[in-house]
Amino acid sequence: YAQLNVLDTHDVSRFLSVCNENVANYKLAVVFQMTFPGMPSIFYGDEKGISGIMEEEYRSPMKWEESHELFEFYQKLITLRKQEEALRGGDYSTVLAESGSRLYVFERSTEEESIRIFINMEEHEVDISELAANYTPMLVQGFDQKVLSAKGFVIMKREG
Repeated sequence: YAQLNVLDTHDVSRFLSVCNENVANYKLAVVFQMTFPGMPSIFYGDEKGISGIMEEEYRSPMKWEESHELFEFYQKLITLRKQEEALRGGDYSTVLAESGSRLYVFERSTEEESIRIFINMEEHEVDISELAANYTPMLVQGFDQKVLSAKGFVIMKREG
């Protein structure tokens, strides 16, 4: 639980640039960072979409006035993490990680609740209805109660 979860720091290229500026892929990494065991650490400007491969780019000044869709996204995930004990200190278990698949499902749980995280890096949608049964969506991108879209995610909760 003391592991520091970073996507980038002052010493490496910005992760958004490593994702080829693909915000959908970046968001999946942020979901993982914020829900996996450990302490997420956000490098200044990640929430504003600062990018860069070279040092003079990735150490650019903070873009205080600029808005970016990532800012609200980070706020939602931070709020969710603060609200849910299972995301901060719950047990971890892998639910689905098949060879050759780019769908990853894991669970964080306490005695009172279970939170299941579905991350779909596939280029196509996947049916997750069986794994999502009895869970209630909390934060969603590309999920319609049965199918998870390509590059989609869903964070779901089950009480008890």
